[in-house]
Amino acid sequence: MREDEIRTLCELARLELPTERRARVGAGIDQMLEYFQILESFQSEANETSEPPPVANRLREDVPTRSFPGVELVGQAPAEKRDFFLVPNVL
Repeated sequence: MREDEIRTLCELARLELPTERRARVGAGIDQMLEYFQILESFQSEANETSEPPPVANRLREDVPTRSFPGVELVGQAPAEKRDFFLVPNVL
């Protein structure tokens, strides 16, 4: 990266970077960008050779059914109070 690009980047990120470290940071950014280009080439190759997955709706039909009566469910609970489940305190 050029010196002016690094300075602009530091201003945008609100970073204070000493002048002597700017060259090293610029070299590191250049190296990261090269790695991203390598990764991008692998991803585009994979996308060209693979087929898209088949589109299928794997959801069940939404069919209304009769639910359990509340009294029947609460009756199966280990403890209840006024038609509500009683559970132990967690905290």
